[in-house]
Amino acid sequence: MAEIQKPADQPEQKPDAALKRLDNLGKDRTVNNDQVTEAEAQRTNKFNTFGDMKAYADSNPLLIDMGDGTEVSSKGERVAWDPLKDVKTKTGEAVGFVRDKTEQLVFPLRGKEDTQVHYTACAAAYAAFPEFARHPNIDRALIPALIRNELHFYSDAKEKPVEGILNVFGDLPKESLSIGPAQIQKQNIERLMQSYPQLNDPELGNIAGNPLRAALNPEKAPWFVAALLAENISRREASGLPITHQALIQDYNPGGKAHFNHVHEQLIWIKSHHAGW
Repeated sequence: MAEIQKPADQPEQKPDAALKRLDNLGKDRTVNNDQVTEAEAQRTNKFNTFGDMKAYADSNPLLIDMGDGTEVSSKGERVAWDPLKDVKTKTGEAVGFVRDKTEQLVFPLRGKEDTQVHYTACAAAYAAFPEFARHPNIDRALIPALIRNELHFYSDAKEKPVEGILNVFGDLPKESLSIGPAQIQKQNIERLMQSYPQLNDPELGNIAGNPLRAALNPEKAPWFVAALLAENISRREASGLPITHQALIQDYNPGGKAHFNHVHEQLIWIKSHHAGW
């Protein structure tokens, strides 16, 4: 009977004591050199230079999958696994997506305000009124800032019916109704057309025909804004009142501090996104 040969004893591979790490279960676990080498190779094979690899390694500790749902950190840090993390992240992303889509439905021009702002017309209107020349502290960017703010809060549910009435009948039933990119009231449009010849001057505003319908035109809206600002400047001059951005913004739409802050944010945005403004 042939003697059964016992396999030669394999040398026991002792883990490097320096590689003992705490896993996320809090147990004292050991990792051998082969595991470290393999994990390090998987982590760094996507980098082209040593600098890239080092920068990543410095900020991202090596995690070794122990095959039982736990990971061991190469820097001895305890790795806490949150089973709800992915759910929380995905839920947050979903909530943000729904919020953004809802905002787009309610305020369809947010993020698209500049599609309805005619900056060339804004500059021309500012230059056409001597009131601004008398008060150079009033930045010409105030005109497009006021328009951008109205567009930022433009609501189809509120504005479309008014525009529809105007398009069908050529008029509005109430003097207080506002229209167009600049949301100018009917009563203001009619008064400004009589007070400021710059509006219908063929070389300037060139607003002919129905001025209410003209107010819907992004190229004509700045002229109404400039005229309304000029009117408020003249009124303040006559009364000895201060003539500042804040004062004129409140005159345009008395919405309090919140309104001023919104317009001011638009003014800053214009300065940072449009050279020369």
